[in-house]
Amino acid sequence: MDLPTCPHCGQSVLDDDAAECPFCGGAMDGSGKAAPPSPAPETKPAVTSSSSGGDDDDPFALTGAPQPRKVIQCARKPIKGRTRKVVCPMCDRAGYIPRSAFGKQVRCANKECMVPVFTAESPDKAEEKVPMRISDEEAPVPTATDAAGSSKGSIAVKIGGGVVLIALGLGIAFYFQNQTGETQLPPPDIPIGSGGSDEDEPEVQGGDQNPVVEKTDHDALARQVIASMIEAARANDNQQRGHSRRLTGDAFLQLGDHENAEQEFNQMRVVSVRHREKSDHYIVGPYTTRYWQLKAAGDAASAKAALDKAQPLADKIPLTGGLSTNFAVSLAAVMADAGQLDAAIQLVVNHQRDQTTGTYYDGVRGTAWHITAEKLWQHRQPSLSVLRVYTWNDPLVTATVVGLALNGSWQSAINLSKKSEQEQTVCDSLSVVASLSIQLNAGGDVQTAILDAAREQGGVTEIAVTSIIARDQAQAPAWQRVGELVDALAETDVAVPGSIPEIIDAERPDMPELLPMAGALTEFAITAQERGESDRAVAAVAKLTTMLMAEVPPTPVVRGLATEIDANAKGVQAEVAKSLGIRKFDDARNKFLAYRKSVDRMVRASEQRRVHLLQQLGHMVQAGAGALVNSILGDSENMTTQEVAVDDLIAVLKLCALESKEQVQLTVPDSSLKVPPAREARTSPSAFYKIAPVCVMVAEKIRADGDLTAFAQLSRIPELPGFRAAICTRLTELRISSEQPTRERLEEILKIPVETWRRNCLEMATLQFAARSDPRKFGTLLTGISMMTSAERVVAWYPVALRHMQLSAEVPEEDDEKE
Repeated sequence: MDLPTCPHCGQSVLDDDAAECPFCGGAMDGSGKAAPPSPAPETKPAVTSSSSGGDDDDPFALTGAPQPRKVIQCARKPIKGRTRKVVCPMCDRAGYIPRSAFGKQVRCANKECMVPVFTAESPDKAEEKVPMRISDEEAPVPTATDAAGSSKGSIAVKIGGGVVLIALGLGIAFYFQNQTGETQLPPPDIPIGSGGSDEDEPEVQGGDQNPVVEKTDHDALARQVIASMIEAARANDNQQRGHSRRLTGDAFLQLGDHENAEQEFNQMRVVSVRHREKSDHYIVGPYTTRYWQLKAAGDAASAKAALDKAQPLADKIPLTGGLSTNFAVSLAAVMADAGQLDAAIQLVVNHQRDQTTGTYYDGVRGTAWHITAEKLWQHRQPSLSVLRVYTWNDPLVTATVVGLALNGSWQSAINLSKKSEQEQTVCDSLSVVASLSIQLNAGGDVQTAILDAAREQGGVTEIAVTSIIARDQAQAPAWQRVGELVDALAETDVAVPGSIPEIIDAERPDMPELLPMAGALTEFAITAQERGESDRAVAAVAKLTTMLMAEVPPTPVVRGLATEIDANAKGVQAEVAKSLGIRKFDDARNKFLAYRKSVDRMVRASEQRRVHLLQQLGHMVQAGAGALVNSILGDSENMTTQEVAVDDLIAVLKLCALESKEQVQLTVPDSSLKVPPAREARTSPSAFYKIAPVCVMVAEKIRADGDLTAFAQLSRIPELPGFRAAICTRLTELRISSEQPTRERLEEILKIPVETWRRNCLEMATLQFAARSDPRKFGTLLTGISMMTSAERVVAWYPVALRHMQLSAEVPEEDDEKE
């Protein structure tokens, strides 16, 4: 929206129908001259509608308010007549003004400042802070009662109200100009110096010999950012106003401004009803975040009050949707920390739904990855591998445990992990707690508690968790203990097909019972390789491979049986009849069908096993054991290599290498090891068959030239939408992991073709960029990007506001004076 500009002073005017400029008094149609500024009247300001026919609900239509003078431009250097230093509260740029300008509005010396107009604060008098909030319906305006009072107070109210109103109006004008591609307000017609540019002016000698270094008020900057978020939340093109208001309310809540937070949450409910959006549960997220914030500050009573705000809404959280699931996991973590373990488990289990259905299996794990990734980013930690999360048995339970550990609630994380009734879930959860304890340097006491819990569980869990803790070089006793446990494992034999009658009578393979131990041996192999004991690492991989083959013969053997049926069904039926001594055709046909059914079961089990084996090898690659995996793949006689190299599904392993931070060049197995698969209709192959090669192609292109538009290829296939969304975010995270924010990179993210992918990547990128750069400079960068929708703008500004709050909470240090 282009705002009308005064032909006399060049200022933007908010009222489209204004007859006179509110800044200089000149006629907006160009006739006449600008009227000289007049002193403010002493009468009380009255709220009326615009005399020029504006909207009656216009919150800025005030008559009788003090007329502002021209905004004074700050000089970049001290020059004649402008020797007093001020610092812009938005971008921290120093400027120089006349002594008489203190207490008046000035314009920042930085032309790219996102809120350039501010009041020059006198060094002898602190300016009163005014909370900012704008409703979707109307802005709060002063009443006659507010304006009344003592003569001294009324003057202060009038001047302060006028200044705040003008600054707010300029900020809104600035925002709407940015929506049309402009990056700053037109400069006022004010000379900076006499004759030439400020660079040509000689520097003023002398002046203050001991200038005061002004500290940055990050709380004030956070409020300015929130004000920009509110404006974007109100924009007409914002189709997610409820979600946007949740973020503005959350930002106020983290700032400790409960009054404005509640107003934002109330407005969230209003706009959600209007747009038919369910939002009652939206405040669960902000209040669970506030819980951890207050607990860390030692305010247990207020933390409990935050939980009491969120917990009654547990039943109102929808069972579908990524955001709703995120709220459920966040609330479950807080409830577990408060000792409500059973209720916490039940809450997340309700959202996991039926994982035997392929769609839910994929959707829950994709959501679990995004939930854990977001929590890790907030604590400045990298996300986990997508394929690693896809091996979790109860992903939302383990994601809840991750949230507890990241917030330092180690004992609660351990207690919740042990609460599950399934061994693999306990193993998954305690394993991730052990990994985080090393990653976050939790200390020996925490590791001892984790080891005690693992020892209490025994078996698979003790091997996996103790192996992870043993990666701490100080944990030599743990390494000795887990070595003894692995050596004590019974040897297993590789299954063989058997005779035709044995195949027909074979029971259904029980693969799930074998998977937890394979994961435990994987952790042992990684630790052995890390400790320089490569022989033990190779032996552990061989042990886990033979263990996985104890129920079902190797995939090449099983595929040979299946393809023989596809190629010569009549001949196989005759062989079945001969081996069983059957002469009647109908009896022979029935036994053949039983034989084929049993072979099909073996094929499906072998494919499930192979995907799991590839995921375990991929975990080794990502954990730094790439050399171990390469040594195995280079040996064509190795049973592990023969199992994974039968077809192009080995692309899963390549994807793990590309998904890791380090460049890992995998050995390509001998192509003669490939074995044709059975008919797809009978074997129900893993969806990874179709998706893995495309993921590898996209990942290789992004790693080679950084072009995120390659995700368009990934959006064209229907399989595993949750996995594809997670891979998109993960690869984007790796792409920007060592970058400083640039306009080009953000605009590239905004071109990602799928809306949800784009929003996830934008949230991740702005969170990371804000954490590792100056939030003021990053905020200025965001302001200049016109490609973002209003909803995306709110998402992008949110981490900037949080970063200002984090800097405000840190102990201030003496900074060098910035020029």
